[in-house]
Amino acid sequence: MAAVVGSVSKNTWLNGGSRRVPLLAWLLGGLLAGCGGSSPAASPAAAPLTDAAADQLAADDAAGTDAAAASAADGQPVDADGAIGDSQIAATPKCFDGLEPWIWSEPAATQGYDKVVGDFTAETLDGPLSYQQLWDGCDHWVVILYNPTAQNVDSYWKTPLLPLFKDAAPNTRYLFATVGTTPALRQARAEAMQTRVIEALNTLPTEQANPWFPRCHFLTSDAKAIPAVAAGLAVAPWESFMTIDRHQRLREGWSVSVLESGGWQPRIEQVRFWARYFNWSYALDAAQAKELTVPAKAGQPAPLVARVADGVEYKSVGWSANHAPYEWQLPVGGTLKQYGKLTVDLRADCPGAGHPFVKTCGEWDTVGGVWLCTDAACTPEKRRRFVKWITPYSSPGRFVMDATAELPHLLAAQDAQGKVRVTLAGGDNNVGPYTYRYTIDLRFGSDPDGLHPIATETLVSEGNRGWDANYHKDLAPMALHPPAKAKKALLVARISGHGMAGTTNCAEFCSFRHTFAIAGKPFFHDFITEQAWRCAEMVDQGVTPNQGGTWVFDRSSWCPGGVTEEWQVDVTAALQPGKEALVEHTSELVKLPSQFGGGNMDERVEVLYFE
Repeated sequence: MAAVVGSVSKNTWLNGGSRRVPLLAWLLGGLLAGCGGSSPAASPAAAPLTDAAADQLAADDAAGTDAAAASAADGQPVDADGAIGDSQIAATPKCFDGLEPWIWSEPAATQGYDKVVGDFTAETLDGPLSYQQLWDGCDHWVVILYNPTAQNVDSYWKTPLLPLFKDAAPNTRYLFATVGTTPALRQARAEAMQTRVIEALNTLPTEQANPWFPRCHFLTSDAKAIPAVAAGLAVAPWESFMTIDRHQRLREGWSVSVLESGGWQPRIEQVRFWARYFNWSYALDAAQAKELTVPAKAGQPAPLVARVADGVEYKSVGWSANHAPYEWQLPVGGTLKQYGKLTVDLRADCPGAGHPFVKTCGEWDTVGGVWLCTDAACTPEKRRRFVKWITPYSSPGRFVMDATAELPHLLAAQDAQGKVRVTLAGGDNNVGPYTYRYTIDLRFGSDPDGLHPIATETLVSEGNRGWDANYHKDLAPMALHPPAKAKKALLVARISGHGMAGTTNCAEFCSFRHTFAIAGKPFFHDFITEQAWRCAEMVDQGVTPNQGGTWVFDRSSWCPGGVTEEWQVDVTAALQPGKEALVEHTSELVKLPSQFGGGNMDERVEVLYFE
């Protein structure tokens, strides 16, 4: 039984303030929590569990796992990195988020970042812990390291623990471990951390705290005794944590520091973000796979995925320089004309051997983009930004963007062989010659109304403009000319504030409103800068976590390592097909007295017409 627990000493009651948590709650939680710790919380008054009964529970649990593996569904799943997986996905049971549990994979020939982790046994305060025996195909294992090589490790180790449990993915397991030192020091450190964890959990309501007790393990063996951890530390000796994700892959931890008064401070609560991000990415993979299996509605084509870049390395040399064109191969023969919706799924990885990301990724957040070339040379004045995102600080990222407005332009740019020319950039603010490795899928689908986009009309052309008193003068006048055959019109705006001026730190750190009055009918959207840590809380929506910079702080409609906020609104009722409509554009700060805040607006605003 000890081999599958490893969370607290047998026959020990854990004392913690006003509530005593019995061993049963800790033991059974580990065995019954399954995918995400959602089992009923054990009562503090529950009868003690005999060793024989506990061993039988473990045997039953193992048998259930084997049965699930035996009934695994056929097929090759796709990993979050887009590669074909090396496991099959079981049909039952479901993980806490409805995803199928990942079946145990054979380990990679060598251990290291992004490779499959094999079984390992670690000594804990409760004896041996077996990774494979506790494996359920749903959990992320976060290894939190007391690493003497890391900066400010003692400060890091003493920071508050409560966010690890209040604001974490419920399918997280924590392994607290020490790198090196002596057995006596590792033992003492494990016991001290166990006490701190109990104290933190006992401040929570029982139903919130109990699922976490069996999910915390306190290692007394050297963290490097885990082969995957040792391999990670060989590449990044200063690492403070790393994650073994639910697909059994070792993932880098990277930065745990945040900017506070007095400078950069490491905080142990930062380790909780990767598990949430991986949940988002794997859920997205599952949803995308499901889209391809749902029968198309009558009269609509089946969804289509075109991989136009597969691990392509591209070096950005700054916005002002020419970008060498790159070709995308797309289906031909009028295939794409059937579709009314386009989504771009783009992964920007960091080339180079191994990790850490900081060695190969751009250290600054920059405005990234793909441009569609409209002439052979792809000169700046003859290209159109296809999609736009913000690169992370020293990290890779994944960006999913609506590009339906690009469909008419994509079709127009296609040659007879189905090829289009594009150029890419990891960043356009000329702060460094970054190289990224791109994997890009174009996902074609159907418009909810069964219509097809036929044209766009520009209200605000692509550009980076100073947000000052001359801002609107440079944009006037405005008019729309909807085609006579148009049946629907969408206002599509992607506006992001950058740069800082004055006491408001605008336009990067302020809230602003843009209004477009079409034929006297106003349409407006507030791009709000909310609570300071909003970007950190958006890892569930795809913002890259644990970057090497001020990534946690919200900006004006964007986050480092995320997609810029897009505003779409149906303006069909304000237009008459075939008739001109005048448009008035205004903008202002929200919740501040002055009209302008300074800085710049990086933007493009168009109306997309459908028939």
